[in-house]
Amino acid sequence: MSLPARKVGSPRMDLSDSSCPTRIRWSRPAVSRSIRICRTHSPITSSSVDPNCLFFYWTDQHRKSECLDLAVVRDTRTGDKKAHTPRDKTLSQLCLIGEEPTPERCMTIVCGNSYVDLRFISFIFTKRSDAQFWTNELFQLAYNYKTQNISLERTLLKTYTKLKITSASEVRITVKDIIQYFYTDKDDRRRCERTLESHKNDPILLEKFQFKDFLRLYSQIVPRPDLESIFISLTGSKSVKFLTAEQMRDFLNRTQRDPRLNEILHPYATTETARVLIDKYEPHESSRSEGRLSQDGFIRFLLSDANSVVSPSCFTLHQDMSHPLSHYFINSSHNTYLLGAQIKGKSSSEMYRQALLTGCRCVELDCWPEEDGKDILITHGRTFTEPIAIKDALEAISDYAFKTSDYPLILSLENRCPAKLQDKLGRYLKRYFGPALLDQALSSHPLETGVALPSPEALKNCVLVKNKKRAPTVGASPLSGPNHQIDPTGEGIPEDALANDNSDTDDESDDTYPVEAGGLAVSQEATAAAKQTGRPPVVQMVETELSRLVNYVQPTRFDSFEAAKKRDRAYECVSLVEDHANVYLKKDPVHFIDFNKRQMTRVYPNATRVKSTNFLPFFFWSAGCQMVALNVQTADLGRTRAM
Repeated sequence: MSLPARKVGSPRMDLSDSSCPTRIRWSRPAVSRSIRICRTHSPITSSSVDPNCLFFYWTDQHRKSECLDLAVVRDTRTGDKKAHTPRDKTLSQLCLIGEEPTPERCMTIVCGNSYVDLRFISFIFTKRSDAQFWTNELFQLAYNYKTQNISLERTLLKTYTKLKITSASEVRITVKDIIQYFYTDKDDRRRCERTLESHKNDPILLEKFQFKDFLRLYSQIVPRPDLESIFISLTGSKSVKFLTAEQMRDFLNRTQRDPRLNEILHPYATTETARVLIDKYEPHESSRSEGRLSQDGFIRFLLSDANSVVSPSCFTLHQDMSHPLSHYFINSSHNTYLLGAQIKGKSSSEMYRQALLTGCRCVELDCWPEEDGKDILITHGRTFTEPIAIKDALEAISDYAFKTSDYPLILSLENRCPAKLQDKLGRYLKRYFGPALLDQALSSHPLETGVALPSPEALKNCVLVKNKKRAPTVGASPLSGPNHQIDPTGEGIPEDALANDNSDTDDESDDTYPVEAGGLAVSQEATAAAKQTGRPPVVQMVETELSRLVNYVQPTRFDSFEAAKKRDRAYECVSLVEDHANVYLKKDPVHFIDFNKRQMTRVYPNATRVKSTNFLPFFFWSAGCQMVALNVQTADLGRTRAM
């Protein structure tokens, strides 16, 4: 069961209604909504969303229309430091069309087919309220589940809608103009032209060109003999051109129905069910009135949402979210900040925004000190990748943490900072996340042996920190008396202290600063005295501000499944590189699954994947590994299959 993405702050639109709300569908020029598009300097006379919620389009003063596919819209932004206002002075002067500040009247649409290759299109409105209105409404439409999960019939509807929008200024169009939407290369173009050679110059009155006419044209260009043969097998003869409601009912029950379905939960289709489908998909009025389904209607039914691989009922939240957190798959990213390769490349805080927008619930921050040691950088340490400031990363995460999902967000920290900077990082987290930061365990789920993790429902809108948990005391340790002198090599350190000191880093090394390894602070004076006396130095147990924020996701060293079961601490998780996880998966899959029922496992890519490639996550999901971290910047087989 996975953590589904959900929108916060505004209700989702009804999936059963594919029409666009009237509040954003305009058939007239916008009143008090004069818009300028920054990239073309052209005044916009009207803007709208088509009735099927597929495109946002606008018309300029020359009656030229442009449209933007809502499926590629990744974000909409407005306001200072969020919207992209024009930098050119001349263009900035052109955008002074209202009394309010330009950033407040600006809407920036972020669009693209990948996390990395993004376009930013900005519009300037006359009023701040208009910019806010369009920013909110377009974001809702872009992240509507029907926009993201589209059937073949709706894909054709999208092509037809784009044709109507871009040809709106024309009265008539020819078949030749239409078929350009069906080909992507010269071979396809020649095939289309040969098919419609005798009709390619026929004029069509655009006003009367309906979607059913478009589908008929499509069927001529792309014939489906396979579907025709199925239709003939159902009617029993080529001469019979229609299916009755009874024949359609039998087809639904005998051919389309999964025999494994429970008859009570999923009852068989009835004649009335078949009639409803005929009324919905039959394009001919005469056939609908007689309760018959033509071949055109049958093909429309097979290409529709009703035959989607995933049932539309599964697009929305349908799982029980009251189980322990360890019972869910958590969308996780690896080295979230990177735009490209692991060794040399660019980094950007924008990657955190894009990952969170697409439902990621576990992002990674590699925290290293600056050269002067005064502040913290996010970077892939000991490589040539460009760093980004910790403040930029945290600001991006705090703004987008719960924009598309209100389920808990996990910050997976690879922490290479000294205690002083860890204190600073803890204060940063409190400043940027405020009350959303879960700084102590819930009273209903204390950090005790045998207590399960809280559920995603109980942790809604909470930010969890995944980092080493240091010792729970400040100052001199009760173990540092004359009878408890601890060797910094590890001998004599309590088992619990060692267990909480295991690294969660890609190269499996310990902290960069050895004097603070394990949270055991050894002063220089104590070390010098130990050399003189020959006795182990007295050790102080130190808890940082950052350590106090760690609760339900405490990384620990993995020794064995038996030892973990004996400890029975659900709040302890393990991080495994893919090679090690594969070994456990092959060697002891039963106990691996049993472990993941109780505790959480994070699997991350091998360090040899320098080009940011991904492994196939299914093997680890099959063992119940919750956080299978992927390089989201790379759209390879591993990530696209995971989507």
